[in-house]
Amino acid sequence: MTLKKLGDIINIYIYTIILCHADKPGRNKMARANLEALRTLAFGGISAAYAAVGTAAANPARLICFTNNTEGDVIFSRDSALSDGEVIVPAGSFKLFDIQSNLNVNKEDRFVFDQGTQWYVKQVEAPVSGSVYIEMLYGV
Repeated sequence: MTLKKLGDIINIYIYTIILCHADKPGRNKMARANLEALRTLAFGGISAAYAAVGTAAANPARLICFTNNTEGDVIFSRDSALSDGEVIVPAGSFKLFDIQSNLNVNKEDRFVFDQGTQWYVKQVEAPVSGSVYIEMLYGV
């Protein structure tokens, strides 16, 4: 899947959030979504040791997408001391976590990745080109 197709998927998701939550009974305002700045790390910064991918999240993330546009498998983690990591993303692929897709609009539902979360990446196989990306969507 290309990055353009991935961007289209995220745009459709944002549109769906606005349509699905705009006119719910008891809802005083329209739910809105926004994207954080794209986080990226080029292949030269990816090694056997964890490296930070961009800056820490400025907002709680409801949706997060890890994209590996390199030819080597990579592991993402919130803990740079965790040797096994948390999320493996094979070469040329992505993983999308939509952790609020079943939001209960009648209660305060805060199932999100915390504000201030820093993501790290390390190689499983050494990449020689490409980059990794992290996209985060949050509610406003």
